[in-house]
Amino acid sequence: MARKNQISLIGHTGSDPEVVTLSDGWIAKLSLATDESYTDKNTNQKIDVTEWHPLEFRGRLAQVAHDYIKKGDQLYVDGTLRTYKIQIGDKSVTCHKIIVTNVQKLNSRAQSEQKPILSPQQSAP
Repeated sequence: MARKNQISLIGHTGSDPEVVTLSDGWIAKLSLATDESYTDKNTNQKIDVTEWHPLEFRGRLAQVAHDYIKKGDQLYVDGTLRTYKIQIGDKSVTCHKIIVTNVQKLNSRAQSEQKPILSPQQSAP
């Protein structure tokens, strides 16, 4: 049986990417908001839910994120889901993040300034 760890999301960025330079390359981090709505069966009211997904861009994609992605941009991202634990006081908390493998900018808050997003294999102009 084949197994695959892949996630695809469409949402809006909550901030400009935060970029960190490490000895082996760049890492860019930001959160992506996705929305969903449903009707409560008991009250018949529409309920809107926003989920925030932490994204991590590595290497060339981190540079692309730094150069082209801004707060409020709508993105389509593919990636893999990673789970890790952190200690908060005496409790161990399980967290998730998405390691981005592909990104496409769908639109921008500043459409007139929009530039094409590069795939990881392309070089900057």
